[in-house]
Amino acid sequence: MSKEEEIKILKDAINKLGKDSYLAPALADFLPWVAREVRCDIIPDILGHFNFLEKEIDRRKEEAKELAAKVAAINELVKSREYELRRTEDELSRLYDKAKDNLVSIRDIANRSVNRGA
Repeated sequence: MSKEEEIKILKDAINKLGKDSYLAPALADFLPWVAREVRCDIIPDILGHFNFLEKEIDRRKEEAKELAAKVAAINELVKSREYELRRTEDELSRLYDKAKDNLVSIRDIANRSVNRGA
């Protein structure tokens, strides 16, 4: 029996099981991988592939947790920087108002000096 004949038997079995079958969707999901393995003269190690996928899922979950922790840390840093920015803006506003008041005082002093000298 040829490789393509074996693949066709698997396809036919999936079709024969039908859409309401418990097995058909699972077998259909694995069909491309199984067909590729067979065409490459590799005996499909389905259990090995499941184990690999489980490890890959676990690895990606860990990676997602690490990324979530990094995102949380970045969000905290952003909050902290926003707070510092607001404080700096408030301080700059206060200093600006003080400088404006000082400028008014200096003008008043200068005007009085000019008026006394006149």
